[in-house]
Amino acid sequence: MKIALISERGRLAVEGLAGTDWKLFNFRISTGPISFLNIIDSGFGTPARYLMSLFNRLLKSEFGSTASPKLLFNPLFELDHATILIVLERAGRNAGQALPTIFCDGDGYPLAYLLPASLTFSDAKYLSLLSTVDAVLDQTSLNGFFGWKTSIECMPKVGVNMAFLHRFQSGPCLDIYRWVARAAVDAMRAHSGIGERKNSRLPFSVIMPHHAGDLLFLSLASQRLDTHFSTVVANRAYAEIVKNNAKGLNILQLELPPLNRDGARIPEWKYFEAIQKMLPCDRLYYYARPTRDYDTSSFHLIDQFAFALGNEYYSGDELLIRSSRSSDARILAAGETFNVLLHFDSGWPLKMYPPAYQKELVELLSKHGYRITALDGQHELPCPNVAFRSYRDFTELLRTQHILVGMDSFPAHYAAHVSGLPTICLFSSTRPENSNAPRAMHYRHLERGLECRPCRAVEKCPLNGRAACNNFVAPAVVAQEVENMLNAVYRRSDGIQK
Repeated sequence: MKIALISERGRLAVEGLAGTDWKLFNFRISTGPISFLNIIDSGFGTPARYLMSLFNRLLKSEFGSTASPKLLFNPLFELDHATILIVLERAGRNAGQALPTIFCDGDGYPLAYLLPASLTFSDAKYLSLLSTVDAVLDQTSLNGFFGWKTSIECMPKVGVNMAFLHRFQSGPCLDIYRWVARAAVDAMRAHSGIGERKNSRLPFSVIMPHHAGDLLFLSLASQRLDTHFSTVVANRAYAEIVKNNAKGLNILQLELPPLNRDGARIPEWKYFEAIQKMLPCDRLYYYARPTRDYDTSSFHLIDQFAFALGNEYYSGDELLIRSSRSSDARILAAGETFNVLLHFDSGWPLKMYPPAYQKELVELLSKHGYRITALDGQHELPCPNVAFRSYRDFTELLRTQHILVGMDSFPAHYAAHVSGLPTICLFSSTRPENSNAPRAMHYRHLERGLECRPCRAVEKCPLNGRAACNNFVAPAVVAQEVENMLNAVYRRSDGIQK
């Protein structure tokens, strides 16, 4: 029997518990190095997605050998040593019977899943739909997915500690995990029939309704991998982003106002309650909004989304963000004036360049003779302002510009990753590692590198008490970098450098 356990408490030894045919693999969810035992830390990886990863890795370890039953400890919980040993002792009794079993505590929380040797890589995706919080619901799910008669072994004297999770969000997220599993059961009952292994007819949809930058990164991830998903559930306000940048993904549009745009802010789980009522019961759903803190990870959002879409990483060399394209020098017509597009808006106030800095930067750039335009400016500036009306209007505007200076937000990410327009991205309370573009002639990010970021504050800085982040660089620094990049990228048509 192969055993998979995620533990941050070091390696666990099980020698002497059972026969020599047992092999335990201690895995970690890693914010840094990636290897067979170190799984990428993804803010969009649910506990069930990590369960799928544990299974894939155990199966990978069997190449060239006979398949065996697999015991997967629930990635949601950081179980204590005593509980692990009790589950192993119970599993030892069941392993020879080849019956799938869920071991749970007295409250019905799954502790581990014993799966038969017959499961293959093509089956793994269904494990990502288990609730990991409801043993009875997961029993029904497994029976529906694989035509099994899964048993439940309850251990009333064992209990999980909800204070010790593997950095997964609890609270409302636990209800979302339940909903994903329940929606899968309902879809199978309505369209396939429980126990008939016809669930392969049900398509997989990834729920990622917002925001613009996140949907762009998910779409870019889809370009570089084969995924079992066929559809993205997204708000209609962002439909064009998916249609124009995703590969092999259709869009199921949500006809409701975008979250936290032009209105009061509400929690994501509250917004999801409205979404649930709109989703048809003809497919299987995976929830890909953050259920972990994405910014504690050193990995780019493109790779974090790729993991959610089913990609497995076994080394850092496989990271998608490492593949970058070259950017050649561009030709500027004689006498042509540089067009500079400024975008200062962002998802929340602390990510927005302070108004005084905005005005100063426009004034500094104007002294260079540049033609300056603000995109969707929220403050009065000494330059023309263009509203962000649609995806098409935005992409056409980019074609008329020579450089974009923006926040850690969709316009800068699109310009750098998709259009290749020279871009300078200004970071404040977020980490560049999560949303940078690959190093290239046409991209640069600027920040002061303060240790307090990411702070996750929204309205005001916890340190200075103002709606202005100290991590932003000064306008003079930005203006100089604009000049440097224009000089590096553009050449006049007569061959003379700008």
